[in-house]
Amino acid sequence: MILVDTSVWIDFLRYDNDKLRQLLINNKIVTHQLVIGELACGNIKNRLVF
Repeated sequence: MILVDTSVWIDFLRYDNDKLRQLLINNKIVTHQLVIGELACGNIKNRLVF
């Protein structure tokens, strides 16, 4: 399992990342609820993703 922090998610949402996408598809990614909260409070286009 890989713990993904806020900055990694922001980069993924802006630019995509094939490696992270594959890890997501293979259920190898975890995150913390506070990270989801940070993303929801930030300036992202599609809040429904979270």
